Amino acid sequence: MKKFIVLMISTMLFSGLHSQEHPTSKRDVKKEKRALKKLERKKELAQNFELLKAMAESKSFTLETTMIKGKYTAINVLGIDNFIKVQGNKIIVQTSNPSGLGSNGLGGITAKGLITYYDMSIDNQTINIIMRISSFELGEFTLNMYLNSNNNAVARLRGRKTTFIGNAKEVDDIEQFEGRRRF
Repeated sequence: MKKFIVLMISTMLFSGLHSQEHPTSKRDVKKEKRALKKLERKKELAQNFELLKAMAESKSFTLETTMIKGKYTAINVLGIDNFIKVQGNKIIVQTSNPSGLGSNGLGGITAKGLITYYDMSIDNQTINIIMRISSFELGEFTLNMYLNSNNNAVARLRGRKTTFIGNAKEVDDIEQFEGRRRF
């Protein structure tokens, strides 16, 4: 009889333990949250990349500059006054400086030009754009632009050792103040 009671009690205990779900640990919950965040971030980056690709193919985007680098200096600037705007075969390159001393009234230059050559290639979630530009203010120059899915953008003016660093945006998303032209 004792064996029967011991057997019954042990059966009840073991069946009760196995029937309950094991609570997930905090570590497992955190891992699941991280995995979900990573998945959401990948989806967001894929959407951003497709948007940037569409903007680059339609030649309708703006690089809103937050930093301009020269050969020896780097200056943090306001994006509304410093930008590179591409619309079709037209381009506007504008710089400004808080001193206000410059040909455009903003302490820099405003150059409008025509894009004579435009080549776009995609390399590992980065869009590479090469443009040859003809402008009355700056003459003939080449602009290399790199756009990635984080909306980071870098543009380098060849021959002038000037680099524009900022964010790529749609032309309609931001309002820029365009300074006056010298001629």
